[in-house]
Amino acid sequence: MKPAARILLSCEHASNAVPREAASLFRARSMRAALRTHRGWDPGAAGVARTLARLLHAPLQEGRATRLLVDLNRSPHHPKVLGDSARSLPLSDRRALLARWHAPWRRQFAARLRAAGTGGRPVLHLSIHSFTPMLNGARRPMHVGLLYDPARKPERALAIAMRRELRAQRPGLVVALNRPYHGRADGHIPALRLHHAPARYTGIEIETRNDLIRSAAAQREFARLYATALRAALSSLARA
Repeated sequence: MKPAARILLSCEHASNAVPREAASLFRARSMRAALRTHRGWDPGAAGVARTLARLLHAPLQEGRATRLLVDLNRSPHHPKVLGDSARSLPLSDRRALLARWHAPWRRQFAARLRAAGTGGRPVLHLSIHSFTPMLNGARRPMHVGLLYDPARKPERALAIAMRRELRAQRPGLVVALNRPYHGRADGHIPALRLHHAPARYTGIEIETRNDLIRSAAAQREFARLYATALRAALSSLARA
């Protein structure tokens, strides 16, 4: 990555907050309970993202509403971009929710990305998430997942280098590539790749198992781990 890339951060599932105008969709006890689980947000991700942004001196854009209302990490045409309650609304109301919560957030980040890449400077986008240790009865043994597009050489090289550095810093840490999800699945970063060439845009999604980042101290610890690994990985790639 030459010249040095400008770094941008996003945390799409930072909050499980319910906007006042959508409160009626979450009156059911089951919906209120879901808000407190990984279905409502990515527990711990916001804390990791905020510390990482400070360490990297990088701007961070966070989601402000629960993904059970509108999922910012899904494309607007995705069948699950709206939560269960919202999907039952009339078409006009569904469109209004996307226009209010999804489209402006995506436009704001796209504008930040364009500004960061002014003059042809490459941009590195880190999208910060967390995942549950168990899903549908299946255990997920990895501690960290790095999601990327294998067809984009800068992303592949950076993900592999970061995994190497993370393992070197913390032996025993299980760092998986394109798990528990694949980096080319529908999401914010894959949507941005459609508009930015690999030489100008590198997008990596960092997934941390949420039972490892329950406390603020653990969130800060993982953020420091990621910052150190990222700097070392970028330095090694620059030398190569």
